[in-house]
Amino acid sequence: MTREFELLCLKYLTSDKDAEDLLAIIKPSIFKSSEYNIYAQLLTSYYSKYGTRPANVETLIQYLHEASKTSNIPADLIGVLEGTIRTIHNPYPIDSPFTRELLITNNRQALIVDLNTEYIGKLDNRTNQDAYRISMEDIYSLEDVSNTADSDRWGVPLFENYTGDKPIVEEGIPCTFETLNTWTSIGGFIKPELIVWMSGPKSFKTGFMINLADHLTVMGYKGYYVDTENGRKAIESRIFQKRLSLTDKELMKIPSNIILNSVKISRGMRGDLVVDHYPKSSCTTIDVRKRLKYLKKEFNFSPEFIIWDYPDNLIATKKHMANNITTNTQGVYGDIMALQSDIGVFGHAPSQINRAALSKKIFTAGDIATDFSKIFNCHACYAICATDLEIESNTARIHIVAQRRGLRASQELFFPVEIQYGIQSVKEINYEAAGRILDLKRKALTVAGYSFDAYNRLMFEGSYVYDNDFSKYYPNHINQK
Repeated sequence: MTREFELLCLKYLTSDKDAEDLLAIIKPSIFKSSEYNIYAQLLTSYYSKYGTRPANVETLIQYLHEASKTSNIPADLIGVLEGTIRTIHNPYPIDSPFTRELLITNNRQALIVDLNTEYIGKLDNRTNQDAYRISMEDIYSLEDVSNTADSDRWGVPLFENYTGDKPIVEEGIPCTFETLNTWTSIGGFIKPELIVWMSGPKSFKTGFMINLADHLTVMGYKGYYVDTENGRKAIESRIFQKRLSLTDKELMKIPSNIILNSVKISRGMRGDLVVDHYPKSSCTTIDVRKRLKYLKKEFNFSPEFIIWDYPDNLIATKKHMANNITTNTQGVYGDIMALQSDIGVFGHAPSQINRAALSKKIFTAGDIATDFSKIFNCHACYAICATDLEIESNTARIHIVAQRRGLRASQELFFPVEIQYGIQSVKEINYEAAGRILDLKRKALTVAGYSFDAYNRLMFEGSYVYDNDFSKYYPNHINQK
């Protein structure tokens, strides 16, 4: 690029409303003029730190002076750079489409040079070859998203262009819990929704995710399981436990032909699942994107849903958000929904509720801290609730915390489930059955000498407790006191 065209490119990056997204990928080294190179470094550094461009020329000049304190920029060069900043911020007509295309082309060439330098002498094994190919595909996927022709994403004036066709209401994909499907207004969930399941520590959250995933694969959907804690092999074995209703020991002893038969069922339904492990606090959704591209290329596998187990262990892609636990959570949830929207999937994710809120009858926003941001950064949120007695009885309740379409949250709106931990099973049961299970367990604990008062503590949301006679009140949902 000529020096004059470099100036136009920097004006475009600085002021054009469609250019801000390029700051996340642009390499300052494509600008050969020294002052323009430094300006590009300042602009991309500011964007990386704050997630936006400087609002005005004085902001960037002040940022330059702050950077000079640690970068040892000579005083005479600072004066030159101030002049450069003011020149670039001076409005000037720009051919935006051509400028953008040339910026992407030059940036791609610079990235390829860096990638080839990084892998010189390292392409003698399959792991590095795969990594190199995926990185090269990422470089060539840098496209102008503002010109995409995705009909589901871009619209036209709605009423002026209305032709009389009936508005499309997309039917939801049902989950394994029938009552939950009726709570939504469309019978399930649609792309690109993110559904969050909140619960306390060690409350079988992964088990719930495995049941959701298994149900969807049996229905014929392809899924991707993002594991951050348990390990790929552990998740895969638990999925087979759920599918075959077997304990760990039974799964180890069962003939392989029986397992093969269950696999054939999934093949016949065309459903499938890929499980990958992403080490805790070391990966972002960018890593997930790269892996999905690899699966598409090598196995022609494109998921229709994703299980995120769980988002809290990922790192936000925006550096200025990743440094704080609250903003990191918001950033990760934003990254997940952007990914799901881009590739056309919906997702389920477990979330551990703040321990401070577990034993309270009524909690405030302060009690749930980062969890509050999750509620406002997802499409639906449900709570897996259980008193101590219900935990002892292997039962729990599913409550609505919030959902964007369907029934509103209510303390009286829930359905019970029975959990069989040994075979990784979660099954919806009716209120009468749950009442009988709880009443039998209460009587058994009382005979054993336990004080029932210890089992009346509520573990999540609400100002109610159960009456001692569960079989009497559970069918009517809740005995409010």
